[in-house]
Amino acid sequence: MPNVALQRIVEERVQNVEAATDGDVIHYTGNRGFTSFDWPGTLTVDLASTYTIRCIRTLLWDGLGEPNRTRDPRFYLYRLLVSVDHNQWKVLFDTGNNGSNGWQVFNFPDGLQARYVRIHGLFNSKSTTKIPFPSPPRLSYNESYLPSHWMRRPEMLYP
Repeated sequence: MPNVALQRIVEERVQNVEAATDGDVIHYTGNRGFTSFDWPGTLTVDLASTYTIRCIRTLLWDGLGEPNRTRDPRFYLYRLLVSVDHNQWKVLFDTGNNGSNGWQVFNFPDGLQARYVRIHGLFNSKSTTKIPFPSPPRLSYNESYLPSHWMRRPEMLYP
């Protein structure tokens, strides 16, 4: 299952932009290995072609990138959107008032068409200036469903 977001272009100017699509989801700390942006803000990945997406996985900062750590209590409010033309956007998920962190997994058994994948960050309970995403958003696009042991697995974006 190829990771179609690896090394793809992130449209916005964000901190550590290379970390957004480098595919590394296990080597992040409080100082490196993550992308962040001012909020509210967006992070849009251009996949360069339209793909049939069956799964999107993104890792929101959880503090677990270093050994012997406990989950950070911060949470994020955000929307996940996709587009084939950069004009019409489909909202796939909206946290509403129920924020979260860690792995976010969205399965689309029938697939959906997308060239652009966007995280619209709305709120970060820990910071009023930055929304950190460990190396991701790691957007996973795959043909199969995720196994029960998917947490902290490095395979990501698959068509």
